[in-house]
Amino acid sequence: MEPEIPHFTPKSKQMAASATTPLKAGTMMVLVDDNTPVLSWRIGRLNQLHLGSDGITRVVSIRTGNGSIYHVVKSL
Repeated sequence: MEPEIPHFTPKSKQMAASATTPLKAGTMMVLVDDNTPVLSWRIGRLNQLHLGSDGITRVVSIRTGNGSIYHVVKSL
């Protein structure tokens, strides 16, 4: 009789499936940049969610102190 091997899900899929805070207009955001020190990261307010063709939010527009920018949700 063969031993039963448990099924493992890759860590990236586990993180994607975990519950996250839903994005809403008006939410304050921290724009993380790996190339700058933490104290230089920008903050802004989420203005609008832009849906992809599949109905999932892919890009958001964020109002910062220097104007409005578009940012990919995956890297927020």
